[in-house]
Amino acid sequence: MQAVIASPDPDHFERLSAMVNEIGQTFTIRVDLDVYPRLTLAVAERFDQSRIEPALAKIAAAHAPVTLTTSGLGMFTGAEVGLYVAVVKTPVLVAFHRAVYAAVEPLATAMEAAYAPAVWLPHLPLVREDVFKGDIAPIAGYLSRRKFSWQLAIVDLVYSVDTTLTPRRLFKLPLTGGSDGTHRGPAG
Repeated sequence: MQAVIASPDPDHFERLSAMVNEIGQTFTIRVDLDVYPRLTLAVAERFDQSRIEPALAKIAAAHAPVTLTTSGLGMFTGAEVGLYVAVVKTPVLVAFHRAVYAAVEPLATAMEAAYAPAVWLPHLPLVREDVFKGDIAPIAGYLSRRKFSWQLAIVDLVYSVDTTLTPRRLFKLPLTGGSDGTHRGPAG
């Protein structure tokens, strides 16, 4: 699988990385920090390697860092159980996601439907059961008393190729466009 993701600002990158490390040490599980932290924007079986970087460079040049507001601890249930920090869908974030998705969808083979704008659930992952291979409930209990009401920014676009659980980041593009995540120019 291949993905287009956005990274949080350095302070929150460190904060989330430390939390994932703490979970790993407290519950004696292996955590793969190269997977974290991130906001996933689009996932596909494959993107056109020759066209993805220019398409994302246009988006990055047209958008400033996007402010995120988080709203608590969330949990995915069902086949792929996981814990995450929930992100509020603001108009600016929705517009940014739509711009990224529209730019990469024509370049994709087998896009994952969960990242389509109509159904996308923005979140910052903390731990997945497929990594943990155990009961995730004790971790949820451990984190449940913490406050997850944050303001942070996503500051770049990253294109990664997932090779099992450790993605290889092919390139990272800083968001350098308009102010407060707004669109500037014809890129989106």
